Amino acid sequence: MKRSVLLIATIFVVCATIIFSCVKTNVPAPAGSCINITRSSAAGTDSQMVVVNDPITPITYAVTANISTDTSATDTIHVSVFGSLPTGVTASFSGGVLVISGTPTTGIGSPFTYTVTTTGNSCSTTTIKGSIIVTTCATINLSSAAGTNAQNVTVNTAITPIQYTLGGGGTGATAAGMPTGVTGSFSGGVYTITGTPTVISATPYSYTVTTVGGACTSTATGTIKVNAVTCATIGLTSAAGTNAQTVTVNTAITPIQYTTAGGVTNATAAGLPTGVTGAFSGSLFTLTGTPTIVSATPYTYTVTTVGGACTPTATGTIKVNAATGLSTCATATVSYAGPYCLNTSAAEPPTLLGTTGGTYTASPAGLTISGASGAVTPSTSTTGTYTVSYTIAGTPNCVSQTRVIISPIPAAIISYAGPYSSTNAVAQAVTLTGTHGGTFSSSAGLTINAVTGAVTPSTSTIGTYTVTYTIAAAGGCSVQTAQTTVTIE
Repeated sequence: MKRSVLLIATIFVVCATIIFSCVKTNVPAPAGSCINITRSSAAGTDSQMVVVNDPITPITYAVTANISTDTSATDTIHVSVFGSLPTGVTASFSGGVLVISGTPTTGIGSPFTYTVTTTGNSCSTTTIKGSIIVTTCATINLSSAAGTNAQNVTVNTAITPIQYTLGGGGTGATAAGMPTGVTGSFSGGVYTITGTPTVISATPYSYTVTTVGGACTSTATGTIKVNAVTCATIGLTSAAGTNAQTVTVNTAITPIQYTTAGGVTNATAAGLPTGVTGAFSGSLFTLTGTPTIVSATPYTYTVTTVGGACTPTATGTIKVNAATGLSTCATATVSYAGPYCLNTSAAEPPTLLGTTGGTYTASPAGLTISGASGAVTPSTSTTGTYTVSYTIAGTPNCVSQTRVIISPIPAAIISYAGPYSSTNAVAQAVTLTGTHGGTFSSSAGLTINAVTGAVTPSTSTIGTYTVTYTIAAAGGCSVQTAQTTVTIE
């Protein structure tokens, strides 16, 4: 008596794990039939190559019943997939078709080889093999500092090197769209863009780096904006005419002040009279002092900026005349190196050329002076300008005169009415009591005018700042400072 056999197309389940077998039994099928399995997808689908994260072309196998003289009973039927499938790829069965499909998420373990086998009540023991090779694209990632792939540089200034690290089988790279003077090179898995742009661009250069090698290429993009040179600047900010002064010897000049910008970090001055010097603070360069040597013609000075581009200069003149209304002596001349600051406690002697043995006197009253040596003591004197007379007894007496200046000690007190709201866009003035003409500075984050001391809260960072008011050395007195705090909240 003939027993029914199992029709696989209606009863089995397929699993997609390494070395497995799915079984379904005891379901009637037409007598005299057996099971067969064949590939039904296009040729080559069972030996394909794909890139990781790209879906495979589905691989299908048809399961059919065939007439057979097999007289076995309702035997158990096995349809098995041995080997491995990529992560993300699975097998499923529906309507008599076994389907292998999905998207590989990794290439680790490639190539993946599998075997589909039917045993039991099949027309014959059927084995079908296939393979899936999963490859990876070359990768490229910025490895230099964030923002180096979007630079703004000045023409003829080297860019900050831009580096990309390659992976996934990348063996090199090429770049297109870069400024003239900028090139790329590959070494040790890293593609580096370096150079000095020589052509200005109205809009940024947009470049593309394309990998070489690997299963497929990848790209990275960036921009390099090449700007024209911005020159440093210097301009007179003290009163008009202060850069063309005429003064009497041993008399302090009116301070001459220049404001700089455009990356200037310092300044120097050449051609100044002896006794006159320059000092840089913040963005200001200030000339101060007391000329001690008479000049038949004006001293022509030049202030030259340091830092920034183009190195601009400013010029001016200082004419130093001899003192008027002073007596002279043919046999002796006397002078002092002053002016002297009131806080100078040491006795300051004169320079005497010629006959010695004379006596010294001063007018008006208020200057502490030795009648024998002519040495003056600033700290016990009163501030002011004095005429010193050196007298050699005779008939008549020979008198040589000069002037001595005792300068007051610079001092100032500064304060602000704050705290100020960070939304306040109005510049807030400083209250200054004492010596004027100094410069203001603060730690980073506070918007402050170096000349006026005014602060702008809306463009400052919230916080409490120490503001320093600096009075340049002048009149024989050293640099003096005053400080206060201001809060932006």
